[in-house]
Amino acid sequence: MANYYCKCCGTKYTDLPTMLMEDCRYSASGKHQLFEGVAKNKFYCCYCGIKFNELRSLCLNSCNYSPTKHHVAYIGEEKKEYQCQFCGQSYKDLHTLCISPCRNSQSGRHFPAK
Repeated sequence: MANYYCKCCGTKYTDLPTMLMEDCRYSASGKHQLFEGVAKNKFYCCYCGIKFNELRSLCLNSCNYSPTKHHVAYIGEEKKEYQCQFCGQSYKDLHTLCISPCRNSQSGRHFPAK
């Protein structure tokens, strides 16, 4: 049986149509949105690189680097090296990449490429 997760609040569902019909107070649209990443036991924020064991914990906690002020799940796979999508600079861990300055990014920080 497949599990589906909301990328805004991290709630788990076993039925996709039900998930997409229900309301989500953390979503800009007011409805749950499908998390398209791989559901695993490690979830990273794409704005700060902090690791969480549950998607729900990641989604519901605040992030100082995110424009929404909440963590946003990194969709990509775990890698040995992460590259910035704006300048191409590489770092060995996602956290270091995300908190380091980038001249090419509007936010002034690196953002991971997928």
